[in-house]
Amino acid sequence: MLFFKKIFSYSLTFLLGTILSFLLFNGNLFMDKKEIHVLEKPILVNSLSEESGQGGYYVLPKGTVLYNDSDSLNTRVLVYFNVVGDLGLDFKEQNPEISKQPSEVEAIDSMMLPEILKKINLNKNDIKSIIDEDKTVPANVKNILYKKYNIVE
Repeated sequence: MLFFKKIFSYSLTFLLGTILSFLLFNGNLFMDKKEIHVLEKPILVNSLSEESGQGGYYVLPKGTVLYNDSDSLNTRVLVYFNVVGDLGLDFKEQNPEISKQPSEVEAIDSMMLPEILKKINLNKNDIKSIIDEDKTVPANVKNILYKKYNIVE
């Protein structure tokens, strides 16, 4: 009988240790809650190409959720995408000497719109949110910009 109690005790200890390890190492027990920010206006993404060293410009739309991944030296955000269909992705091991390989993002203000629109097609809602969120532009100038970009309030 004592033998079975020891086996039961060891098994229970092993099981609890395994569960606790799983919770600790998967971050579920002491998981830091990620801070998020939902974009109120589109932001510009400059993605540098390793081959050419030149960037391509893209836009993350209003409503995109950014997850804070900052450290003591850099402000960084993560964006998650659900992949729909086969994109032919070929994941490779990241260079261990480079811990992060980020693209750059920056706010788009009203004065940047003419240049941005030459490269990227934005819809009227995106243009309106860029103008609306630009704190440097007075209301009367915003009305002029609405007319320039055929935006009806």
